[in-house]
Amino acid sequence: MGSDRPSRAKQLTDAVADALPRSVVRWAASKSAPVARLSGHTSVGSAALSRGLQVLARPRRPLRSRSGPFSVDDVADRLDRSVEELRSWQRQGLLGPDVDSDRWGRETVDRATLVDMALAAGANPSRLAQAGRDGNLLWVTLDSVLAPRGTMAGDKAARAAGVEPELLEVVWRGLGLPPAQLGSEIFSRRDVQVLRTLDALSTVFTDDDIAETATVVGRAMSELATMLTEVVRRRMADPLLEAGASEADVVVTLAAVRDLLLPTAAPLVEVALQRHIEAAIRAEVGARMEQLLGTESGHRVLSVAFADLVDFTADAERRAPAEVRHVATTLLKIAESAVTDGNGRIVKGIGDAVMFTTADPVACGQVALRIVDAVERDDTLPPVRVGCSHGPVYPAYADYFGRTVNVASRLCSAAEAGEVLVHLGDAEPDTSVWRDAGLTLAARAVGPLKGIDGTVEAFRVTAG
Repeated sequence: MGSDRPSRAKQLTDAVADALPRSVVRWAASKSAPVARLSGHTSVGSAALSRGLQVLARPRRPLRSRSGPFSVDDVADRLDRSVEELRSWQRQGLLGPDVDSDRWGRETVDRATLVDMALAAGANPSRLAQAGRDGNLLWVTLDSVLAPRGTMAGDKAARAAGVEPELLEVVWRGLGLPPAQLGSEIFSRRDVQVLRTLDALSTVFTDDDIAETATVVGRAMSELATMLTEVVRRRMADPLLEAGASEADVVVTLAAVRDLLLPTAAPLVEVALQRHIEAAIRAEVGARMEQLLGTESGHRVLSVAFADLVDFTADAERRAPAEVRHVATTLLKIAESAVTDGNGRIVKGIGDAVMFTTADPVACGQVALRIVDAVERDDTLPPVRVGCSHGPVYPAYADYFGRTVNVASRLCSAAEAGEVLVHLGDAEPDTSVWRDAGLTLAARAVGPLKGIDGTVEAFRVTAG
């Protein structure tokens, strides 16, 4: 049995490699394509997924890479369509004006490719013809291929799930999705099954609770989708265009990537959410223990910090977009490593800044100095500064609010390049604890700070 597994994996990966260059259009447009079900959850499926991605990322030498002209028979064979179908498209004006009846150029072949994808996705032929005349064929094809497929509008789906349509609209808005979509038939039976969870949740949680959760989910999913799209563009779309591929080639590839990655990405998100929920529950138990010891209800006591790249906002205008992205991403990676080592948590990245929390100010100072040191050793980054404040915070929307957060932010803005400033609230520092942690404190009054009354008693933290 063991010796058979590699051969089975090879057969599957070879099948993917053989199928993609020729039938990728129809495969990309089909929800039930066998390749799309290769989730990578088994060793065989993972090998097939890997091979499929490699084929998609590698610039191909398809028929469309030649300048033409091409015979109608060649194009029909390429698209797995009949010559009669292509002639029909031509008569309807789907392929543009003045198309030679026998020999087609590359532009006409690209149009035929887009029409093939759109029709396979259920697009209206008359709409395609109008798009061809208006020069919008590419966008109509994208809209057809990527549009959700369903049989019910929002009100019908809500009734089938036992959910009030008003609650569905609130959740939809919270997710950051256009409310106008609710009037379209974009909901499937699977969506109805998911919506039933709203009915179950509403037996315990208020509509405001559910809406707040939807807002956080929507923000997180938007950021994840943006990042995934950027990675796909960088590794697949740009190399294809640089190799001379047409827009049609890129649309085909991106649609195929969508179908290939969705079954894989969803379980990854589920695992990450599970781990974060476990961590949040542990933190919440700790917060309840603090309340029993006298912390005011509704608050948590944490050290909150902001690490900010000095003059990055002004400097970003003089940098190329790719360089700006590199700088922001590098800072976040540095912070993630330092914060994890300090048993803290990254709250969010804010362009040229990172917000994080730790349980106590000593740990916050250690993390901050690690960040400063790592940034200084990276010659692609401008200097960083860190402001930290310890005290009560209000948790909401997967974020923290309150005076403690505001003081940390303002201290960060007041710090010099490479400097770490810490505010301890009303507590006096136990210098022996800081010394045992390898840190030295130097008192420094800071102020006035925007939005903060009076001066803030802070300490400059250094190693040693």
